[in-house]
Amino acid sequence: MTNITNFPAKSVRDWTIVERSIREGLSTTSIPLATQERLIEKLRKFHKILYPDFDFAISIEFPSSVSRDQSSAILAQIGEKVGSGNSEKMKAFTDHLWANRVETELDHCRELGIL
Repeated sequence: MTNITNFPAKSVRDWTIVERSIREGLSTTSIPLATQERLIEKLRKFHKILYPDFDFAISIEFPSSVSRDQSSAILAQIGEKVGSGNSEKMKAFTDHLWANRVETELDHCRELGIL
């Protein structure tokens, strides 16, 4: 019998770290606890939108004249080019959106006079 341990998705683990940091920051403010919880929930939902768990696979058929080693090398190059360039740009973009949203929520709290 095999024991299988399921770990939370990366986005869930990342949110746990972010939430802990937000709670630590809010703990030093005079923002009422109920308002803090609403703020955290709003940010959790936005975080989930920005940082989804992507799980996909691409299947490419090569002509029979392409060896297994050649096809592996081609796939590795494709994965490297697509993954590295786009993922860095996407991460920078989503991080910018996240920071902007947090600042917007804090501005809203300031406007309400609770920060």
